[in-house]
Amino acid sequence: GFMLIGDGTTVNSVDITGDINIDNTGDAQIQADAVTAAEIATDAVGSDEIAADAVTASEIATDAVGSAEIATDAVGSDEIAAGAVGTSEIAADAVTLVELGTAGAADADKVYTTDASGNPQLEARTNFASSTLAEGSVLIGNVSNVATAVDASTDGFMLIGDGTTVNSVDISGDINIDNTGDAQIQADAVTAAEIATDAVGSAEIATDAVGTDEIAADAVTASEIATDAVGSAEIATDAVGSDEIATDAVGSAEIAASAVGITEISTAIAGNGLTGGGGSALSVQADGAEIAVGAAGITIAQQGATNGQVLKWDGTDWVPSTDDTSDRRFKKDIVVIPNALSALEQVNGVNYTFRTEEFPERDFTEEKQYGVIAQEVQKVFPELVHEDKEGYLSVNYTGLIPVLLQALKEQQEIINQLRAALDDEQRNNEDLKSALNRQQDLYQLQSKVMLQMQEENASMQSDLDMIKKALGLDKEAKIDED
Repeated sequence: GFMLIGDGTTVNSVDITGDINIDNTGDAQIQADAVTAAEIATDAVGSDEIAADAVTASEIATDAVGSAEIATDAVGSDEIAAGAVGTSEIAADAVTLVELGTAGAADADKVYTTDASGNPQLEARTNFASSTLAEGSVLIGNVSNVATAVDASTDGFMLIGDGTTVNSVDISGDINIDNTGDAQIQADAVTAAEIATDAVGSAEIATDAVGTDEIAADAVTASEIATDAVGSAEIATDAVGSDEIATDAVGSAEIAASAVGITEISTAIAGNGLTGGGGSALSVQADGAEIAVGAAGITIAQQGATNGQVLKWDGTDWVPSTDDTSDRRFKKDIVVIPNALSALEQVNGVNYTFRTEEFPERDFTEEKQYGVIAQEVQKVFPELVHEDKEGYLSVNYTGLIPVLLQALKEQQEIINQLRAALDDEQRNNEDLKSALNRQQDLYQLQSKVMLQMQEENASMQSDLDMIKKALGLDKEAKIDED
């Protein structure tokens, strides 16, 4: 089945593959599915070119035969195998109304649909909506389950269900919605009845939206006003009088610098030691100490005080004083402060600077400070720590002086005890040193005596040898040895 085929240089023996097969007898056969619409020219294959029963399913490529390739009435039931025509065998747009069969006049004015099981069926066209629909209308099922047109084009109207059907209605009342979907609350639509308790906060109110006309008389109490919400811009001129301010509500932090002058104080406040106001200089007589407020600022009468003295209350009047009352005759239950030194060990002396940026209202200095931490003092001397209404702590530094004094005395007592013990130790060391010196002296004396005795023994031995020699005793001793 191989053939000799030139490749431009030589000749090769190659197998024939692809759409045609040629055997060793030269029989050439077109392979199954080899001829598709691409290989056949338009209108090239007619009934004369196709032998009877020559075209079977194996010779027709998928989608190769469309309505243009099939003559009218050419394909009948005999030509189509049972189940042979599926979705893949029918070309797109190949089936037209000509190919769909009907029962004639009995199927007039019907449309193809499916039943509940999905099977195809013909159904009267009157059961469906009209094929045309006016602009702005929508189809809505009526009580007979037939789609009917409802005009929904009226400007600003909306389709709203009523529990049975849907109607096109105008939106009226407190809200208006235009044809862009923009919903607006009508003027004067929101009253107290429409607002739930605590429903309106700062986030719900537009800037400058609430004026005096919108607030009912006595409607705003302290619980409705957020912390720091009311500034000078929010208060109308002369709007706040004594009736509007709660007791103790206004402190120094709430009054702007230089906000209260003599014109802001009513002359009706006269009495109880306060005179002036209403534009005149203000004078306060507080139990003998006169305080004057005028254009020059606040001044306090000297009350006879000299340089370095302060005014203190003596139970009747403010009098000059230079020190704190400390007479024993005024005191009872006097107890020496116990364990002052160990208590002070829990308190650190520190240097620091104030957090002026976070507490501007306190007018802290920016200079370095020296002091203690109130929380540490509170743990050991709670009476020396004061807590204000905001929960911040302050320390009575004067009250720490006697604690420091007693701690110093306790420390001095410890020093004295250590010094006495050191003195005893030094005395013991001196006694030991003296005894050691005596021992050394005795040893030196003993050494000297022993040396002298050795010298005397050597001298005596020399004398004894001389005596023996003189008496001839040394010769006898030598004979004995022989």
